[in-house]
Amino acid sequence: MNVQLIQDARAILGEGVRNERSGRLHWVDIRAWLVHRFSSAGGSDSVFDFGQPVGSLGLGADGSLVLAICDEFGLARSGLGRMGQVVEVEKQLARNRINAGRCNASGRFWAGTMGSLSLMLARSTGWRRSAAL
Repeated sequence: MNVQLIQDARAILGEGVRNERSGRLHWVDIRAWLVHRFSSAGGSDSVFDFGQPVGSLGLGADGSLVLAICDEFGLARSGLGRMGQVVEVEKQLARNRINAGRCNASGRFWAGTMGSLSLMLARSTGWRRSAAL
């Protein structure tokens, strides 16, 4: 097995998804609240800051990204410069945030929420965004 370093990002906690059509890796630097779009072909890395904690992302059929940001789902289309189509989740639970999430084969984005690590009293819940991506 041959393993090769493709990006020395030095992120503390990161996860993402590869777009097979474009060859780009879209990933979240969870602790830094940043979304990256990395191209292994050219080695370029575009970084986007949405000003809130980003827990996870999923890739839509058209190349857009579904973002799980703090207490809302957002849809970022080409360029990733801004987020649209926001759906709020658990706004009443101030210490909860959306955490892990993925798109399934039907294009639905599944995600769960979690409480603050410093407060174990917050509740956790599972969510699904049903709209076609």
